[in-house]
Amino acid sequence: MATSKRQRQVAIASDAPSFGPTAGDLAQRERELRDFVENAAVALHWVAEDGTILWANRAELILLGYSAQEYIGHNIAEFHIDETAIQDILDRLKKSVKIDRYEARLRSKDGSTRYVSINSSVYREEGKFVHTRCVTLDMTQVKQVSELQERLAAIVESSDDAIISKDLHGIIQSWNQGAERLFGYSAGEMVGKHVSILVPPDAIDDGPNILIRIARGERIDHYETKRVTKYGKILAVSLSISPIRDAGGLVIGASKVARDISERERYEQGLREAAVLLDRSHADLREREVLLEEIHHRVKNNLQVITSLLGLQARSIKDTATRQKFEESRYRIQAIAILHEILYESASLAEIDFADYIRRLAEHLVRFYGGSGRIRMQIKLDPLYCHRDVASPCGLIVNELLSNAFKYAFPGAKSGEVRVELQREPEGKIRLLVGDNGIGLPPDLNWETSPTLGLRLVRTLARQIEANVETDGRNGTVFCMTFADGLSIK
Repeated sequence: MATSKRQRQVAIASDAPSFGPTAGDLAQRERELRDFVENAAVALHWVAEDGTILWANRAELILLGYSAQEYIGHNIAEFHIDETAIQDILDRLKKSVKIDRYEARLRSKDGSTRYVSINSSVYREEGKFVHTRCVTLDMTQVKQVSELQERLAAIVESSDDAIISKDLHGIIQSWNQGAERLFGYSAGEMVGKHVSILVPPDAIDDGPNILIRIARGERIDHYETKRVTKYGKILAVSLSISPIRDAGGLVIGASKVARDISERERYEQGLREAAVLLDRSHADLREREVLLEEIHHRVKNNLQVITSLLGLQARSIKDTATRQKFEESRYRIQAIAILHEILYESASLAEIDFADYIRRLAEHLVRFYGGSGRIRMQIKLDPLYCHRDVASPCGLIVNELLSNAFKYAFPGAKSGEVRVELQREPEGKIRLLVGDNGIGLPPDLNWETSPTLGLRLVRTLARQIEANVETDGRNGTVFCMTFADGLSIK
């Protein structure tokens, strides 16, 4: 069969010898290779023997945030935070030592630190150092995660609480020092063991139900239960349990924080027992208060009966002096009755409204000794309280001094003024003044040695409350006493 001209030409061309890629092919490949390294995702650069940066690809510039003009042509040491590190790298490369995974810190344009891993070697021509071939891997995120993990691990390990991790089958994966201190087992004894080891023999194992909830992604806070130590001691613990998830969000285990609350439980139990005792004490105290209220009420009523009987008896006595003695006794008993009336009305059976007590006594005596309006009564009382053991003798003293003033200070038809003052002094002291502007005490009368019953009572009662008594007879008669309120003896 005849062969065409075109077929003969193809055959001749096929048989012709091959001379490899053309110049155009090589140029294309060079362009492709240059584009590849310029746009590679890995940071690349060349450095001269003196450290000058000769070339860097886009990934290198993006890594540090510099433009080509700000980076290329500068010495590589300008961008290293640790001067000794870059000097070590350059010294090794000059000796043709290959750099493999060398960790370093680079300074970004924004001032942040980039943690990198450097792989580098030297390209030489005829033994002459031309440039380095450096690959820089950004390890910043890995470094930050690693540091965070180290910090978290240090926190977990140094925590006073027991921190344990386990898988969804209850097998212990980690065991910190807090767990060793709390339960007595070392990590070597517990890692790989089932967590049910910590459940007391006579207790219900709540672990399976907890793991079911954890597998559903639930978090359990402050779950209180019992656990047993290596040495058989039963502890009350509070558990906080959280799911552990893998990178895909799947729950693969649980972390547990256990805190010993045995001491707190003992404290709370003690509080509960104390509350019961306190309630009983309150009930007992209330019963006693009710009883005392009843006693004061009855005493007051009985004293009122006695004063009434004395009054009836006094009216039947013809002798004036004798009748007066009956009346004086009646007023003294009435002073005591007023005190018991206040005690019965008071919220406290020990603390007395002293100003109210003195006011009632004075008003009672004014009604009897009023003197048809010729004797004025001036009362100036600070609102204050004192103990009943102080109020009772003070009331009797006021009764005696006011009675004497009404009876003897203004003989005949003379008029005048009687005053009572009550003031709070520093450091729990009380100042009580009873005085008049009448004729005063007889010149030959010494109240400290007077045999009269009234002044003998004043002396005795003043000693009883340890009162400091001062008198002034220059313009009438004044008795001024200072004594403690007695509230500290409650």
